Amino acid sequence: MELLIIIFLFTEEPKVEYRELMQPTNGKLSSRSSIGWKAHTKVSSWTEKSKVSLCWHPDFSGKNYNISYYNFSNSSTSISVALGGAYGSVSVSYSPKGSGYSIKANPKKWSRPAIYGDLIATKYRVKSYTGAGKLISTTYVTYYHTTKAYIKILY
Repeated sequence: MELLIIIFLFTEEPKVEYRELMQPTNGKLSSRSSIGWKAHTKVSSWTEKSKVSLCWHPDFSGKNYNISYYNFSNSSTSISVALGGAYGSVSVSYSPKGSGYSIKANPKKWSRPAIYGDLIATKYRVKSYTGAGKLISTTYVTYYHTTKAYIKILY
């Protein structure tokens, strides 16, 4: 059983930190000193890739022919996408505004809607501590998420 404690600290400059309890290596929770924790502190954030193809639109399973318009509702969609390589799995949320809309397509070409967006990287410093508060190690980890998702028709 994993236990996760999240603490958000806000100072003049946005700084986010959360603490995560580590599982002891022997699998026993006999004393408080056998449990350690990790502190994650945001170091930096940047746009890794802009306007990148994230995935096919989940409502369309293949390419279509003789389609003049693709119609979309205004409901929110959230999916998890495996981008591969160093990026791993990221969550993509697409929430169009309005009461639904259409995107024009060329009816003389095979087409399929895809979801595009920006891939954002956030680097964290991770300090690992014993249950007594002694620093064990300091490492860095990068997590990825997406922003500015939009639909594009591909041919």
